Amino acid sequence: MREVLTYQDEERKFWISLIKDEFKWLIDLGVDTSASGEMTTLTLPSGWRSETISTNGSSPPTVRYCFNQLGQPRILLTEAKSAIRQSRYPKLIGFELLRRFVIESENDDPQVRGLILDRVTGQPVLLMRKTTGAISAEEREETRADLTQWLQERYPDYLDPTAYWNEDMPYVNPTVRNDQLN
Repeated sequence: MREVLTYQDEERKFWISLIKDEFKWLIDLGVDTSASGEMTTLTLPSGWRSETISTNGSSPPTVRYCFNQLGQPRILLTEAKSAIRQSRYPKLIGFELLRRFVIESENDDPQVRGLILDRVTGQPVLLMRKTTGAISAEEREETRADLTQWLQERYPDYLDPTAYWNEDMPYVNPTVRNDQLN
């Protein structure tokens, strides 16, 4: 059975926000979309599931991940309570197709300048730049540019959310300091 997610979308913001590539990628992933009146429906592929990750009461947005049959997070949805009182469906206020690799330059660890997170493993297994002290915004931007270049050289389609999810990647121990980009 396929999971169906229905949202209040009175202004058709979901459809307007989708760019051509995102719509193609949704189709490639096997997600069916439809609109009827003021409602938008996403039907997940067989074996996929969605899970609410965080909710803080009834007013703030709720974050929902859609996981593929392997348990990999593929879509991020942000939901809010609908302004229409009678509506039993939330309003979809954010939509993101997740890419396998993501560059993180803001981190809880003040020594980490930036890292590349592999969403398949949930670990920063590819590259981590560390420093011994606080860094400036300029240094953080420079690190981000270096990490972007590193990804582009090794995974040229890394911005495509359908690319690389089914490939095994070499594992690099995330606890080892790696200050070299090559």
